[in-house]
Amino acid sequence: MRHIGWLVAVILVAWPGRAADRRHTVQELRDRVAAAQHTGKSDIDLAKELSGMELSEELPASEMGRLVALLPGPLSTEQLYVLEARNAALPPPPENLPAIAAPDEAEQHAMLAKAREWTANVYAQLPPLSARCLIARFQDGYAEAVTTTGAKQANDRSREAIPAQGGLDIRLINKHLDKARFVNGIEVETVFTETTEPGGNGVSALVEEPLSPNAILQEAMDGRGLRFLRWESVNGWRLAAFSFEVDKKKTQFGLAYQAVSIESKPVGGIETNGGAVTTSTVVNNVVSRSFHHRAGYAGEVFIEPDSGVVLRTITEAAFKPDSIFHSETIRTDYARLPVAGKTLVVPVRRFKITEFVPGDRQTAKQDAVRHNFVTEDFKDFQLADATPTLN
Repeated sequence: MRHIGWLVAVILVAWPGRAADRRHTVQELRDRVAAAQHTGKSDIDLAKELSGMELSEELPASEMGRLVALLPGPLSTEQLYVLEARNAALPPPPENLPAIAAPDEAEQHAMLAKAREWTANVYAQLPPLSARCLIARFQDGYAEAVTTTGAKQANDRSREAIPAQGGLDIRLINKHLDKARFVNGIEVETVFTETTEPGGNGVSALVEEPLSPNAILQEAMDGRGLRFLRWESVNGWRLAAFSFEVDKKKTQFGLAYQAVSIESKPVGGIETNGGAVTTSTVVNNVVSRSFHHRAGYAGEVFIEPDSGVVLRTITEAAFKPDSIFHSETIRTDYARLPVAGKTLVVPVRRFKITEFVPGDRQTAKQDAVRHNFVTEDFKDFQLADATPTLN
């Protein structure tokens, strides 16, 4: 079985321009930020330092709040969020791993039975909901995007323009507030909103939403089953993490992506007597392509043992070697929130971690690999009409 943490580590090492440095713990990150505050290190210098770091652990949300308060400015803050996103699928620091004996087989079966009942009879029966969603997209190759003819104009139309800054591997490409709609706990509306902001390095977006906890548990149990992995503290809850793997032939899991790039094409020109074109005008066109994949996947599901409530899922899709998408990992966090006088378990945070190649399958081996990290924060849940709209 593939291990998500191992895969993320391989991706990090393979990044163009990444420092060949050892990977650091969250405690070492704390020490580095504290030292920078003590010495008065500038925002850009600390940002470059954080940009060159690789973590061996997940950066928990509780730690993010403490570290952000110590940073000197927006550039270092941005790089801290990059660290959080790209390591979202790794195991947490040791203090988030309770020293509790693994449950025996009977206890594991009981947990999974409760989770299966909850996902099928509670989560999958959620009423139609709407929410606000703050979406932030980080990607490498930003310097290329702002120096490519035509691409800078496209990026300038971003609702939050990001200034160019050398020396940083990954930048925040854009950030915006959107609307999300859910039916039976599944997000039913996703609109690709970045076709006017592609960047010369190409931008990708997931346009088919991740599987619900109900679908994941059902397919995992119908496939190779779930295996207890570890106890983990997640947002104050002690959860049992189970790993699983689902074969492509036994899943309804499908991924749809829209990739956007800028392509240069010569048009016009002046002909000589011999008919040869001596001059031409180069036009940059925004090109959007859709890609659809039926994929097997592996992952982890995090279960509250007494209630069977699922409070986190991680899925890692498997792609063909010739696909423009090399890897894609999604982590979704859930929480209990008051909605219309009731307490419902709803998705509150999602990370999408993608390695892809701009362009198409034919140029996949020639083009540089890109890494795309998207964070989605859902809030202000309300009851909604059951019929989805795109307005």
